[in-house]
Amino acid sequence: MISLVLVGFIAYVAFLMLLVYTMICGNNKFHRNGLIGKFYRFITITTLDWFNSTARKICPKCCFPDDDDEYNTCMGPKGPCRFFVAFFFYFIYMLFSLIYLINVYPNLYNIYGPESVELHKFLSIFVLPWPWVIFILFQFLDPGEIRNDNVESYLKIYPYDYVLYFPNLCPTLQIPVVPRSRYCRYTQKRIAYVEFFISYLHFE
Repeated sequence: MISLVLVGFIAYVAFLMLLVYTMICGNNKFHRNGLIGKFYRFITITTLDWFNSTARKICPKCCFPDDDDEYNTCMGPKGPCRFFVAFFFYFIYMLFSLIYLINVYPNLYNIYGPESVELHKFLSIFVLPWPWVIFILFQFLDPGEIRNDNVESYLKIYPYDYVLYFPNLCPTLQIPVVPRSRYCRYTQKRIAYVEFFISYLHFE
């Protein structure tokens, strides 16, 4: 029995590591035409296309009220399913929290001993809601949006080095391209801190 649990845990960790690696490196030049690249496209394109086509069949009028391009995908910036990722995160974290409160929290005494169990009980209850709080706070924080009125200030922070970054004009917004910035097609914004930006955390 223990061996099956161990094998299942190892398989779960291996799959999770593969998934994380695929999402980070699956679209680079080294993996793009290989197995990792195919897995990346399956997750990011095939799965979403299947989800969109299924949504059209189940509820075409509710999911796609008009022919606007912003509604062409259920997960689009104004699509009805744009909160799916947020709800999925909340559900998964709620599940883990319940498992912790039911199975782990009552047994902290056996893990830490009597000398520090009360401290760990207090800290665990205090820390537990913070992912929810932080996720909500992200809705009100500026993701680093570059606009006409602040592009000059961003250019002072990130000047062109003429090695990796050269002066250019954003073809969509018609503003100077700030080094390290990217245009997010999901939110339709140019984001300065692209390394730390997750489009699904900023709903409007």
